[in-house]
Amino acid sequence: MTEQSGAPQAGPTYDFGSDGAVQIRAQWAFGDGSVLRVARWQLRGAPRGLYHWARAQRYTDSASAAEDWEEPEEWVVGVSLESQDAPGARWSVLQRQEATTADPGRLAARLNGWEAGLFDRATRLARRRAAAREPEDEPGT
Repeated sequence: MTEQSGAPQAGPTYDFGSDGAVQIRAQWAFGDGSVLRVARWQLRGAPRGLYHWARAQRYTDSASAAEDWEEPEEWVVGVSLESQDAPGARWSVLQRQEATTADPGRLAARLNGWEAGLFDRATRLARRRAAAREPEDEPGT
């Protein structure tokens, strides 16, 4: 990735088939290796259990119990703005919005609004980061 001062790049999609997906909707990469990204997810079943485990929330270890610990038709849907300070560093969540529902389609408009808000915030942050890294003009040149 190259340094981006305004235009984000699309990222990968992690597809879990009928159990949902995690998509990197936009990402801004900077010359110093830092990255901003907007992610969106819709998960149920075992991928939802893995998501909860990764977020240090209640989960079940057993693969057979992973679908039994909650209603199998319950989905977790959401969006987040995340930052990574250097390649290989941990991702930090700057802002996250999520909901649980039996019908993800019912929340599509809300998710689109949340995503648009995070995209706007990420664009402003990317512009600030790019401006802060521009070399200063030397006096007398």
